[in-house]
Amino acid sequence: MANDRQLQAQQFKDQFNDERTQSAIRAFFDKEADMDRFTAVVTRAVQENPDLLAADRTSLFFACQKAAQDHLIPDGKEGFLAIYNVNEGNKDNPKWIKKVQWQPMIGGLRKILAEFGISIRAEIVYEKDEFVYNKGDNPSIIHRPQVFGDRGPIIGAYAIATDSVGNMYRETMDMVELEKVHQASKQPNSGVWRTWATEMYRKAVAKRLFKHLPLISDAAGVIDRDNEQFDMNKPTLPSQAAQDVQAAIRLAAPSQAYRIPIEPLQETIAANVEGDQHVISDDELENRQDETIQFDGQQPDF
Repeated sequence: MANDRQLQAQQFKDQFNDERTQSAIRAFFDKEADMDRFTAVVTRAVQENPDLLAADRTSLFFACQKAAQDHLIPDGKEGFLAIYNVNEGNKDNPKWIKKVQWQPMIGGLRKILAEFGISIRAEIVYEKDEFVYNKGDNPSIIHRPQVFGDRGPIIGAYAIATDSVGNMYRETMDMVELEKVHQASKQPNSGVWRTWATEMYRKAVAKRLFKHLPLISDAAGVIDRDNEQFDMNKPTLPSQAAQDVQAAIRLAAPSQAYRIPIEPLQETIAANVEGDQHVISDDELENRQDETIQFDGQQPDF
């Protein structure tokens, strides 16, 4: 088994270092050193996680190209390579295969913003924290966390961005909004949402703020690629836990369902794997064992 994995890893390395592949990816890098670093990180990520080698190879290369397009690396901090089970057949004749998708993380958003002289941070707010958001002519956020002891359940998150001349931008999301983003995920009950929910909440509010910052359109493209992780037509009702939290703190839920705006995605290569991708729906999820719905790939390093 170990020899088979080593052989697969070497085959991937040879394919990834092929001149045609390298030429397609090199187009996104200005410096040869950045290209070399990207290649080394991808190779290491695949060697450390054999599940990536067992996934559809075309989708793996496509995910790597999207990472390069964002000028980010799949190191678990700027982003990572996730594996989804995708049905390329239909409900009556399913054909499940593992595919890889690129998922930028909050570290990647920070890196992109830093190139424009903007710093960003995102924090989680708990019920026992002191949190005040002043708007008006002199907006400000005051957050005094409960440092010791039980902080209670999560009630929201916020992000603050500061540009090079001191202008500040703020965004907040309550638990209902955060859970709507969670439930809009293609696979909300497994993988990164199960293990790193708080970090995904932080990314959600940072991502919303990111979209409102005065950036050039090329930088905003990373949001389009991250939106591929979500089913925009999926009902986004909050979970019962989120409703209980909202009732406990007496927050009014929004009158209309939250939707993440998305622009048409621009593909960077001419063709991908043939066939429509069918992601598991909630109804299908109830009829299948949890262990059959895998979300593997790299483990995010926050």
